[in-house]
Amino acid sequence: EQYGIYTNSQLESSLLQKFCQVSSSGEALLRDAVSRLKLSPRAYTRLMKTARTIADLANSEKISDDHLLEAISYREQEI
Repeated sequence: EQYGIYTNSQLESSLLQKFCQVSSSGEALLRDAVSRLKLSPRAYTRLMKTARTIADLANSEKISDDHLLEAISYREQEI
């Protein structure tokens, strides 16, 4: 399938589920981050895109818990 997407920043919310899948432990990390950091839906989307980019740089097809933790740490630095 061709989506015409060249960077993760171009991922629309509808494609996040397809390209940004996480494990059940990753989902727990995300729930905790959303609650603790009071993330808006837009911030959640940016977090997922960042995690996807980190996974891509690691040549990983899936987003691991470590990728999520790194993305969350960048978000924590912004606050």
